[in-house]
Amino acid sequence: MRLRKVKPVSPQSPRPHAPDPLECAILLLLLVGPQERTRARLAEITLKRLWNRRRLRDDFLREVQDWLFRAGWALFYAGTTFAIVKTKAVEGWPRVTSKDLRFGPA
Repeated sequence: MRLRKVKPVSPQSPRPHAPDPLECAILLLLLVGPQERTRARLAEITLKRLWNRRRLRDDFLREVQDWLFRAGWALFYAGTTFAIVKTKAVEGWPRVTSKDLRFGPA
């Protein structure tokens, strides 16, 4: 029996794969799950861990949002957290129009 030589682990191990925006959108959809969920709240740290990112840059988030929109979802920042909403669910919400505004005396 012949033993193989094992290479020592370097202190600078290779960085794990950072998924591209399409892969990030798919990962998020898998996290949200196939249930009849129409919305979810997501902490920034959750997205960073899920997507293996130290920082969520605006241009990167826009690309992820574009891919999610194609899949029927909208991702947005809601002040202190992120949220994802199924666009079909929004269609049933009440509509507000500029005709509802009243200018001058009634």
